[in-house]
Amino acid sequence: MYFGFHYFDINLQLPCSNNLDKQKTLNGDGLSTIWNFLIRDKKFKGKAKIIDELIEDDKNFFYLLDIPYPFINNYNILSNFHLPEKVHEAVKANKCKVIFGVFTEPPAKEWEKSLIQLARNYNLKKENLFVLIADNKYKTDSELFTAIPYNYFLSCNLFLDTVKGNDKFLFTEIKHKLKNEYPYTAKFLCLNRISRSHRLYFYYKLLQQPTLFNNTLISLASKSEPAFMNTLYYELTSWVKDKNERDKIFNFFKYRKIDIFIDDLDKNFNAASNLTIELLNNTFISIITETDVKSERLFLSEKIAKGLYSKQPFIVFGNPGILSYLKKLGFKTFNRWFDESYDGETDVVKRANKIIGLMGYLNTFSHKELYELRNKMKSVLEHNQKKIIEYNETNLFDTLNIYNK
Repeated sequence: MYFGFHYFDINLQLPCSNNLDKQKTLNGDGLSTIWNFLIRDKKFKGKAKIIDELIEDDKNFFYLLDIPYPFINNYNILSNFHLPEKVHEAVKANKCKVIFGVFTEPPAKEWEKSLIQLARNYNLKKENLFVLIADNKYKTDSELFTAIPYNYFLSCNLFLDTVKGNDKFLFTEIKHKLKNEYPYTAKFLCLNRISRSHRLYFYYKLLQQPTLFNNTLISLASKSEPAFMNTLYYELTSWVKDKNERDKIFNFFKYRKIDIFIDDLDKNFNAASNLTIELLNNTFISIITETDVKSERLFLSEKIAKGLYSKQPFIVFGNPGILSYLKKLGFKTFNRWFDESYDGETDVVKRANKIIGLMGYLNTFSHKELYELRNKMKSVLEHNQKKIIEYNETNLFDTLNIYNK
């Protein structure tokens, strides 16, 4: 099984995106986002080749298409995409299959029209057009493409140590540094580097509870661009029924630029590949504000992987059902020690209120009591860390190995 690319970066010797201009790639470096994830599985090493060489050697191959950034304004990017003639000919000869990767973001449904248009433009069918999806609720009966579920949070944990020697994942640089340290700097940790509507909403709700807010280490970077503010108001309208309350929240962020950072990491980059060890050690629990909160989706990112690996308990403000899904995967949560009924609440406002209420309950405990409570959770925390390390051996290679070569 090989992956075909038109160009490689001369200096990095990594494949460039087949379909995106440099400025629309994830890091603005022109490299293929999908390949950046896949290469972390050792089975993919050496499988990226120049398309002309693959065609000349009569090899079967995959042609990868990357998700653009910002993705919200580019859902139609595949509709007018020109599939190169040599690639199209290889597809018609059953020597090539096209794969579009949207597994790093939750809105799978939004790409359907664009994907269907691409299929119609080039007479592609579900046998030769695939989409990698991380939304575990996504369903399609389309005859034009096949959806492949892929939970990248299980197998692409960018923050974990580099594999050393013959060891798979010993994590010698990080693992021994994760510990429960008393006294705590604060009871709660809530990291929100990238602005999303529900994160601003949760920040606002927490701000209305001064005692909780003062016991929370929180980071947040808000945006004021018209497109983002329009999205914020649209989503607030669907969540908050009281117009006066909705307008109050919207105007709070409209007239304020909030930049709160509690780490010394480079602010120009998404910190997906970092663990803030000291902050994790010196707080009782993390409030993980996931990428998405809509009830019709089920998307888990590297934020969940970090929570599982860090040996710290967590509460998740994300799609309903995340905790139930984690249990199906063999992880353990914390319902033995506190109420996790928020996980089943489909209403965003009610879910946020339940989480605020749970924080209020935990806030009644002293730092010493919480420290001792976290020690009682040791077996669950160690189980989760062990499990997420085991999951790093992804089976995506077998899933994609359609040609069995």
